[in-house]
Amino acid sequence: MIVTIGIVAAISVAAYVATAILLGVYRKEFTVFEYQRGLRFKDGKLVETLKAGKHRRWGKGQTLTVVDVRPITTAIGNQEILSKDGLSIKLTATARYQIVDPAAAILESQMYLSEAYHAVQIALRDAVTDLTADEVLEQRAEIGTRVTEVARARFARIGLHLDEVELRDITFSGDLKKAMAQVALAQKEGLASLERARGEAAALRTLANAARLLDGNPALMQLRMLQSLSDAKGATLVLNTTDRSILPTVGNSS
Repeated sequence: MIVTIGIVAAISVAAYVATAILLGVYRKEFTVFEYQRGLRFKDGKLVETLKAGKHRRWGKGQTLTVVDVRPITTAIGNQEILSKDGLSIKLTATARYQIVDPAAAILESQMYLSEAYHAVQIALRDAVTDLTADEVLEQRAEIGTRVTEVARARFARIGLHLDEVELRDITFSGDLKKAMAQVALAQKEGLASLERARGEAAALRTLANAARLLDGNPALMQLRMLQSLSDAKGATLVLNTTDRSILPTVGNSS
């Protein structure tokens, strides 16, 4: 009886040990967080993409590659590009994108973040080299839209979706800045001169109209003189009633 109990106990222990070994060797547990996706490989081959949660899988040779699928914002900084008119321009942009196909991101590119950066860089360079410096300044928003449309195809190939490329800063060389400032100043001075000329022309037109009006109405001229003299201090008026004309005389009153 005692021997039997010992044998049963030994078998139970052996079964427990064997089960533990099997669980340790053949059962794998994976935890994927909400902002991640898990790529499960078996013997080096991709077998499935795991969503957020705790997962158990049986079998040897299993590994899990975790991919962060949160939105990414990358700064594309200090890109020195020659414009269509041969001027050197430094550009800074931001690109916002997200991994939508983790398997493609891992399998189709060794470094998908670096490839995304270069895709935006190349599209930005191509867009700016077709424009003059003035057009770059005028079409700032349109350049971002154009770069986004061109780079999206390359992003999609590696499992990424490009949301937007925004052009942030446009910087010119020191000499070019001075030249542009001089041009802007000249333009402002030209506008000021034009406004002064318009004002003088308007004043001359007003005087010409007044002269024509007075020429056709002599009495109006005399009335205007009376009005001016009445506003002056120490004025003496001499009226000649014979010809009913008005002759103003200005002098010191006694």
